[in-house]
Amino acid sequence: MEINKLQLFVFMQGQVMYIKSNGRMELTRTIKPFRTAFKQAIGLPKDATPLEVLMGIGFAYKQNNDLDSFFNYLNKPHNLVNGKPLVTPEMLKAFCGE
Repeated sequence: MEINKLQLFVFMQGQVMYIKSNGRMELTRTIKPFRTAFKQAIGLPKDATPLEVLMGIGFAYKQNNDLDSFFNYLNKPHNLVNGKPLVTPEMLKAFCGE
């Protein structure tokens, strides 16, 4: 599965929206098949949580040497939850096995 930067960014926006709305809002109605294909492509289980999928997106950003863009987006005020980002660098390191 090949994803360009724009697709990955929009997918990240959708995951953040999905997490912040407790699963009540999707960016598009066609996101579920895309999310399933993404999970398969990076080796996540079918029942991976939305936060695990978001960390998988961070992993994809890391593979493309663009991790700063990932964290810059998550640290914007409208993406914070209780003043904290959804994913921290420490969480992503643990997810990536570092």
